[in-house]
Amino acid sequence: MAHAISTGPPVTMMLDFRGRKLPFRFTDSGNMQQHLQSILSGKDYPSPPLPSDYKISTIVDIGANVGAAALWFLTAAPDARIVCFEPSRVNFECLRHNLQSFRQAEAYHCGLFSAERTATLHLGANQCMQHSIIASRETGDATETIQLNRASSEFDRLGLKEISVLKVDTEGCEVPILEDLGAERLSHIDVIYLEWHSEDDRRTIDSLLCDCFVLTHINSNHPHRGNMAYMAKTLARRVPGFDEARLARPT
Repeated sequence: MAHAISTGPPVTMMLDFRGRKLPFRFTDSGNMQQHLQSILSGKDYPSPPLPSDYKISTIVDIGANVGAAALWFLTAAPDARIVCFEPSRVNFECLRHNLQSFRQAEAYHCGLFSAERTATLHLGANQCMQHSIIASRETGDATETIQLNRASSEFDRLGLKEISVLKVDTEGCEVPILEDLGAERLSHIDVIYLEWHSEDDRRTIDSLLCDCFVLTHINSNHPHRGNMAYMAKTLARRVPGFDEARLARPT
């Protein structure tokens, strides 16, 4: 198993956010800057086609890391309520710092799962976006103990009923989280961004969402890894020309 690298203290860089400068803090190691650039440019979470009158009101970020995705979503919806969950101590400290300019932002120092428990977080071998409760070639020897809360209980506690955007990137815990939220809660979400970490997970995710959602984006550079986005079918029906590319299956 690879050894976790010595990352040193977090660094701060200035970001342009809607005409003002924001100090953004993160642990600079491995290819972290490349990942941040990809997220903050919209490559990882591209905006789906939305009705012209649609307003993003509530964003939930599960596995928020240091907050790059949260800032990207807030670029499009600066007044939206955004609720972030991050279990890693250092990542959470950076996340809280990076969201301090947004009064409507909520950051919770825990991960979400299908049950409440403490867990061992295996820190990334190269950078902090690799942290996972699953030991793998992408994690190192360093660990920390984290708190996992049940996803459905947290949604109920925080009144998360009607959600505009849900992002789930939890290094392997995506399926248990979706299964615990259940079909009823998922049916009140408009857009879902997910990362998958095995082909089995990708197929399971699609089976969980296919009844109420349509796939709008997928990106995969190699097996067992990728990002995808889903839009609720009820919302997609309101988008002019959404089905123009559809070909009817021949009979």
